[in-house]
Amino acid sequence: MKIYVVCPKPLNLAVERIINSLFTGNTIVKNRGSADLVITDEKNKVIRGYRPEQHYLIISFEEILGLPDNAKWVHASQFVSGILQYISEISSDCDLDDETKKELAIGVEIQPSNCSTHQPLHVLVIDDTIGNLEKAVEQLHDECVITLADGYDKGIELIEKNRYDVVLTDLQMPIGLHHKALSVQNLDISKTVHNGFLIVFMATAKGAQCAVVTDASHHQDWVSASFDDLINQNHTVNGQKVLFFNNIGKNWRQALNKLLLD
Repeated sequence: MKIYVVCPKPLNLAVERIINSLFTGNTIVKNRGSADLVITDEKNKVIRGYRPEQHYLIISFEEILGLPDNAKWVHASQFVSGILQYISEISSDCDLDDETKKELAIGVEIQPSNCSTHQPLHVLVIDDTIGNLEKAVEQLHDECVITLADGYDKGIELIEKNRYDVVLTDLQMPIGLHHKALSVQNLDISKTVHNGFLIVFMATAKGAQCAVVTDASHHQDWVSASFDDLINQNHTVNGQKVLFFNNIGKNWRQALNKLLLD
């Protein structure tokens, strides 16, 4: 089991010492994305970068409400027993000997493997599912400079700071904390919303072409169903080309190629 700890320094050191002294086979990692378990002290640190396949333990004197099934609060006065109990509870869900989990480079440029003479496209891919980001690297790394964002917050942050030729985004992702008026205590961490549309407005305003690529079933998701009327049309937002896809899975390459067609 791989464990990522993000707490104030004294608590951080205490938690790491406990884990290293009491468990064999449990490894403290420095990359949050590669962790099976994230241990923290605040709900907002769970919301930032939340992934449904990970587990979360929040150590706090104040009870934390509104947690999904893969997260648990433990009182700070009982954090040692709380860690022991929670790791025991989730160990069957985690592969204790898994050393193959990839650590994707989130938020940094991945240079193209094909060193051709033409100027490569700078492409931002936004998706909260790691497997879909891995597909993006596999499909696009030969000719594009790729930057990966593992959710809405990271995507917006990168769009605000950098310039991209193309932004490819998922449709439906966890809420995130970018919008400051949101009350952290009242947020349902596991809830997803159709924030891919907001990515479109932000990305096109910065001069990027954009495609929204969803693998949500059009039989079960009403927004995905509405894409049936949009997928064969070119759309313009803020003067930039925008396309919508619900029929190509997570084929980022196909979405990019259609964006680049005149």
